[in-house]
Amino acid sequence: MLKAIVERMGTLEARITDLADLASSSSANVPTKYTRDVFIVHGHDGELKNELARFLERLEFNVIILHEQAEKGQTIIQKFQYEGSRVGFAFILHAPDDEGRMANTDLALSPRSRQNVVFEHGMFVGRFTHSRVCAIVKQGVEIPSDLSGIVYKPIPLGGGIQSIAFEIVRELRAADYVVDANKL
Repeated sequence: MLKAIVERMGTLEARITDLADLASSSSANVPTKYTRDVFIVHGHDGELKNELARFLERLEFNVIILHEQAEKGQTIIQKFQYEGSRVGFAFILHAPDDEGRMANTDLALSPRSRQNVVFEHGMFVGRFTHSRVCAIVKQGVEIPSDLSGIVYKPIPLGGGIQSIAFEIVRELRAADYVVDANKL
């Protein structure tokens, strides 16, 4: 009788292992529910940042902008990591905030994003992959070579967020968000 109990326990352990394996493999196919909190990475272009924030709020997203969040005694990177971990999507604003060129050359200075924008862009791509990150680039801004090949939403000279509104909605929908385009 003891032998029969031990055999049944072995069978039960095997079934439990099979169920655990099945649960972990099938959960990979179930879409994760992301929060409607979205992060805006930005440089010095406050007008573009505010325009995007108000646009996203009209679409019923909760916008996280780092400098608007409480410090809680954290360093900037700790605060970024904490706030970034709460969101389901990130918008990266590449605006002509800095200028640069290759050292020891006579090349003209090129408009570039702030270094924090490039760094935080990489952090969010590492967290989400490109599928939940939308880069928005003002016309003429040099894209860092490490980000070459990214798909981004160009803003034409004199244009703003409204010029790419439907493209932003399309990206959010592709990331499984329900977005009411009538609120544009």
